[in-house]
Amino acid sequence: MGFRNLSDELLIQSFQKAKELELDEEFIKLLKEEIDFRGISKQSIINVIDSTIMTNHHLHNKVLSRLTEKPLNKKTNEIP
Repeated sequence: MGFRNLSDELLIQSFQKAKELELDEEFIKLLKEEIDFRGISKQSIINVIDSTIMTNHHLHNKVLSRLTEKPLNKKTNEIP
C-alpha cells in the first residue's frame, strides 16, 4: 500500500484533513485501515491532532500579525 512511506504523524494528519474536506469515503477508509494496521493508539492520534491545532493557531497568529504589521495582544490574541 502507498501509505507505508508516510510517518504516523503525517498519516494521522492526512486522515484528519481528508475527513475535514469530506474527501472520497474509500480514500478515508484506506487511511483508517493503515492507521489500524499500524496499531496507532487513540492517544497518539489525539496528541498529533492537538499538536496540529497548536501549530496552526501559532501560524495563523503569525500571519495575521505580519499582515497588520502590528503585534497581537498576547492576552487576547487581538490586534491592538
